[in-house]
Amino acid sequence: MDLLILILRLVFAGVFATAAIAKASDIEGSRRSLKGYGIPESTTLVFSVWLIAVELILSVGFVFVTTAWGAAVASVILLAMFTAVLGYQLARGNRQNCHCFGQLMSEPTGAGAIVRNIALLAGVVFLAFRGMDGQGAAYSDLSRIDVAIILEVAIFAAILLCFVTLRRMILDAQLEVSDHDHEHDHSEVERDAGAITDTLPIGAVAPRFTLRSTEGSDVSLQALIDEGYPILLFFVGLTCTPCESMVDDFHAWQEELRQDFNLVFVSSGDAAANEAKFGDAGELILLQDKREVADAYFARWTPSLIVLGPSGKVVSNVAAGDAAIRSLIERVKRADFSDDFVQLPIAGASHSNFVGEKIAPFSHTAADGTEISNASLAGKRTLLLFWGENCPHCVSMHDGLFEWFAGRSNGDPELVVFTDDASLEDRLPGRVVADENYTAAGKLGMYGTPSAVLVNEDGVFESETAVGPASIWALLGRNNVN
Repeated sequence: MDLLILILRLVFAGVFATAAIAKASDIEGSRRSLKGYGIPESTTLVFSVWLIAVELILSVGFVFVTTAWGAAVASVILLAMFTAVLGYQLARGNRQNCHCFGQLMSEPTGAGAIVRNIALLAGVVFLAFRGMDGQGAAYSDLSRIDVAIILEVAIFAAILLCFVTLRRMILDAQLEVSDHDHEHDHSEVERDAGAITDTLPIGAVAPRFTLRSTEGSDVSLQALIDEGYPILLFFVGLTCTPCESMVDDFHAWQEELRQDFNLVFVSSGDAAANEAKFGDAGELILLQDKREVADAYFARWTPSLIVLGPSGKVVSNVAAGDAAIRSLIERVKRADFSDDFVQLPIAGASHSNFVGEKIAPFSHTAADGTEISNASLAGKRTLLLFWGENCPHCVSMHDGLFEWFAGRSNGDPELVVFTDDASLEDRLPGRVVADENYTAAGKLGMYGTPSAVLVNEDGVFESETAVGPASIWALLGRNNVN
């Protein structure tokens, strides 16, 4: 019996240590949770630090037989308070994420959290009623078999913790493809999911769309852009579990940012169900038929966020998952959207990015004998395109590129194509530059085929490198949804 009591103590030591470390690793999340429970924002940091310290002290207290009873009594008080607060908030309809275990268990408060706390409370009550002399074996009294049993329990607990952590990492990475239409077969879902680095290039024209809102009116992206505010475009879903854990964040951001930003939520499915899940703070919720808008924005996972500037240009890569979205929102709050080159790149998602920088001096002779240089590009916007004759993606763009070039308007850019085959001059629009080994293209931030970048009238990069046909068409504003 003494061995079992010792194991129970060590379990509680692990539980409180995990809770404290998880909270400490996401202190802002802990503060948001406390604020959601009515704690004044000015004191949430103090409360968070105090709670982390108390849980660490309790964890250490359970380790030693001489302090275990005191830790058990204190835990009874703490867990009873937690359970009462959760029950009260749940009765009021407040399902604020308790953040009890940081982001390891990031989900709205529900009956499960109450049951978990009651189970923990029962355990510490049991230890408390055993008294100071009933806290199990001391380490000096353990046999080799006892030590082996404790190690086996510790290994099992470590495996369980790894599983929970991995589950949380998967949710954060948003390998969340359940929002795909259920008519798709498995191979189609995998194909559509793409890579997490797929994204619209910063500086691209945001794909235009018109969708029906949950209130029944048609809303176009162009109409929102015409209002002159930056747009925070969220992609969410009714079946998205991580979205549910962020509902309180969505409402808080709506209240905080609505004066300076348009917050738009793109979902699908039943209007009433979306209103019930996401619309409590007056959010604008638009409904796509399947995934047509999400696919145009490379928003492969839910929840995702992409930021558009006041002119309708893309200024961020796609942030996928709750942690990435919260980080991007904090950067949005500090960004200067009056800057023509404002950008919010995301590590791992952004390609070569020289936005706002002057292109390096260069000079080449095009296949038609004209000079291509900084001076020759001055005064006009130019798309610099990196092309390969044997590239199947380039071939797929060929006819569309001619069509676009022939139908350009005054606002469309000039075209310069870099390729390692000078004989392509007659088979490509624009001016063609023979670029052996693609050395010039590399210096201009291009790699892979096809890739492209936009340079403005002053010789300044106005986009990051676009890789692939869809991203290049986005630079040219030709991938509108409807």
